[in-house]
Amino acid sequence: MSLKRRSKVDATFSMSSMTDIVFLLLVFFMIASTMIGPPSLKIALPESSQGKSNKSIFTIYINSNVKYSYSNGTDDAISCNFSDLSPALQTTFPQGEIKKGQPRPVVMLQAEKSVPVEEVVKVMSLARELNYTLLLGTTNKK
Repeated sequence: MSLKRRSKVDATFSMSSMTDIVFLLLVFFMIASTMIGPPSLKIALPESSQGKSNKSIFTIYINSNVKYSYSNGTDDAISCNFSDLSPALQTTFPQGEIKKGQPRPVVMLQAEKSVPVEEVVKVMSLARELNYTLLLGTTNKK
């Protein structure tokens, strides 16, 4: 007595469902990649409609006459030259206290609109040399 199967197993695989999944993944990653920005210097623009107030320990001010002053958070603003900023920063944040894994000290720069860009870049370079995080202070846009 010979027994035979009535239905044969189909060994083919339909690729249409796999193609749909791959297409959906492609679309998802294309949309998600546009939302990710490149690594950049995080600064705030001169005017903003919303923003958080960040309490920084050390603030550098530059007025329209390119006169520097600084405040370490406890005192009133102290007038100085650009050459005096580096020693003031180093006394506020000694280099030996900055260790790997800890956040870098935050320095806020508040410059008036009429200050030349070169002066702002000088302060940015100083903060980078000393391995500090620099934030550019803004006023709220009304």
